[in-house]
Amino acid sequence: MKQTFLLLAAVAALIVILGVFTKYPQEAQKALSNPGSYASKTVQTTIGDKKVLKVGEVELLVEVADEDSERSKGLSGRKSLAPNEGMLFVFANKDFKPSFWMKGMLIPIDIIWINDGKITQITKEVQPPAEGTADRELPLLIPDGLVDYVLEVAGGFSEKNKVGVGTAVDLTNIEG
Repeated sequence: MKQTFLLLAAVAALIVILGVFTKYPQEAQKALSNPGSYASKTVQTTIGDKKVLKVGEVELLVEVADEDSERSKGLSGRKSLAPNEGMLFVFANKDFKPSFWMKGMLIPIDIIWINDGKITQITKEVQPPAEGTADRELPLLIPDGLVDYVLEVAGGFSEKNKVGVGTAVDLTNIEG
């Protein structure tokens, strides 16, 4: 029974794919030959549990940390982070100075501080603490000014994508 269902699902998927190629051959070929440029022209606001966030001209898939438990864990324990992924910290309060630390972090990150839809500060290439560092020895990372959101991305993201203070951050998919 399960095998029959899987076979029918595969056949149905194949029919849909063939239908797209038949009805829209140029668009289908374009999507296959250059998926990145094609995807950037489509409007998709969520993929799985992640949301699309635009920083300048760069689209990121972000996990939204809007609960205390999610914010407290953050990216701790992650062994890697794709160049187009990150975590957006959403707070109940706006215009305040949250503090962050690197407890349990295994990878370097850029911390992007956001206020009123623009980057106000970037703390670049924050390194994970040395193994065995006591909590009391971990430095606190606090923005110079007030922020509404904090975005953590892979270390080097800001330099690579040429985003800086003043770069617009489109929060439409986050704020609803």
